[in-house]
Amino acid sequence: MEKDLTEIQKYRLINKITVVIAAKLIIAAGLLIFLINFIDYDQIISAINEANLLMIGLVLILGVVNIGLQYIKWRITCNEVLEVKDNSKIFRSLFFGFSAGIITPLRIGEYFGRGIEFRDKSLVQVTVATLVDKFFSFVDGSFDWISVEFAVYLLLS
Repeated sequence: MEKDLTEIQKYRLINKITVVIAAKLIIAAGLLIFLINFIDYDQIISAINEANLLMIGLVLILGVVNIGLQYIKWRITCNEVLEVKDNSKIFRSLFFGFSAGIITPLRIGEYFGRGIEFRDKSLVQVTVATLVDKFFSFVDGSFDWISVEFAVYLLLS
C-alpha cells in the first residue's frame, strides 16, 4: 500500500511540474502577443525624443523604488503567511505575478502567477497570501488618501 502511495505522489508531482511549465509558457506567449500587438515602436521613439528626459529618469527611479517596496511587502507576507524564507523564490514569484497579471482582465492572473514559484504550497494558500498583500496596499492607500484630504481641508480652511 505504501508503494502505491508513493507512485501516486510521483504522478502528482509530475503533473504539477507539467502544469507549472505549461503556465510559464502560456504567460510568456501571452506577453509576447501583447507586446507585438499593442506596442507601436515608432510612437515610443517619437515620445522619447519629445519627452523631458528628467521626467523619464524620475519615472524610472520611482518605478524601481515602487517595485522594491512591493517586493519588501510581498517578502514580509510570504515570511509570515506562507512561511517561505527564500528571497530569490519570493522575487521570482512577484515577477511571475506581474507577468500573469498583465495578460489577464483585472490583473486576476497575478494571484495564479505568484503561485507558480511556490510548488509546495496550494494555490489557495498563495491566493490568500496575495489577498493579504493587496488588502494592506488598499488600507495604506486609503490612509494616504484620507491624509491628503485632511491636509487639503486644513489648507483651505
